[in-house]
Amino acid sequence: MKLSTKILIGLGAFLVVLTFAFMIFNQIKMQQQQESIQNQLIEQKELADGIMRSQNSIVTKDDLIKAIKENNLDLDAIQKDLNSLRADLKAVNTLISQSQGQVASNIPSTPGTVTNPNPVDPTNPDPYGYLQRQQTLALLEQFPGIQIPFGNVGFSAWQQLPWNIDVPAREYKVSTVVGQDENGRNHFYNKFSIKVEGEEYTVPITSSISEQTAPEAKWHWWNPKLFLTAGGGINVTELPVNGNFNAGLTFGFMSWGAFKQTPDISVLQAGVGYSSNNSEFAVIINPVAFNIGNVADTSVLKNTYVGPSLQITPSGEVFAGINGSVGF
Repeated sequence: MKLSTKILIGLGAFLVVLTFAFMIFNQIKMQQQQESIQNQLIEQKELADGIMRSQNSIVTKDDLIKAIKENNLDLDAIQKDLNSLRADLKAVNTLISQSQGQVASNIPSTPGTVTNPNPVDPTNPDPYGYLQRQQTLALLEQFPGIQIPFGNVGFSAWQQLPWNIDVPAREYKVSTVVGQDENGRNHFYNKFSIKVEGEEYTVPITSSISEQTAPEAKWHWWNPKLFLTAGGGINVTELPVNGNFNAGLTFGFMSWGAFKQTPDISVLQAGVGYSSNNSEFAVIINPVAFNIGNVADTSVLKNTYVGPSLQITPSGEVFAGINGSVGF
C-alpha cells in the first residue's frame, strides 16, 4: 500500500472520529447550556427615570402559550399573523401599573372665577332642588367605541365643605407578545387594558411603533457545523477526463454572515464520503460554500449551501467540481 494511500486512510479515519466526537460533545454542551439558561432568572429592576427592567425567565413553548392565554390575548390571531411573516413565538411581556384610588368627603371647593350672573331670589332660593339631596356625577373616561368608569363626584349644597369623591383603584396593563422571523426581525403584538372594580376593559391603541437595529454580517472564526454534502466533479489528475459522484459528511469550521446559525458563507468544510469512481471512499474538501437559502430568501432552502469542492481518493485521484451541502 502506497504511503499516500495510508495517509489518506488515516486522515479519513481521523475526520470520521472527529466528526462523531464533535456531535457528542456538542449535544452534551447544548444540554448543559439549556439547563443553565432555564435555571437562570433575571429579576425585575428599577432603573433611573422610572425605567423598569422586566423579570425574565426561560420557559417552554407550552408555558409561553399558557401565559398568552392567561393575559386574554387572541393566540390564533397572533399565530396567523406570525405565519404570514414566517415568524415564531419568542416571548411575552406583561406590564402592570396600579393607581391607589381615592375616597374622601367634606372637601372644600377649589377657588374659581365664575360667579352666578343671576341674583338669588329670596322667595325661591333653591329653584332646582339642590338643597334637597346630594348631587352626584358619574365620570366616564372616553375612548373610541368604549366608555370606562372613572369615579363619582358628589355635591351637598347644604354643607360648608360640600364635595365628596369616590375614585376606585385602577389597574393599567400592557401585554406584549414578541415573535421573530427568519431574518432576526422582531414583531410585537400589544394589548392595553384597564381593570376597574373587577371588570377589565380593552382599550384601543392609537399608535404602536418599534425600532430595532439590523444585524450586521461578520466573521465567526469558530462556528462548528455538520453538513451532509453531495455533488459531482471531474478527474484533474489523468486523461481522458472522467467524472464522478460523491456523497458524505463534512465538518465546517468558520463562517461569515449576519446570523451564526444560518451564515451567508460557510468556510473550510472537510470530511469523508463515497466516491463513485472505483467505488472508494474519498476525502471531501469544500473550501467555500454559499447559502442559497439566504440569496433566494426562502425557508425551503434554509441552511442549503453550494460551492466548489475537491475529492481526493486513496488511489491518488483528485476530482474538482461542485457540491451542495445541507447544514445541521
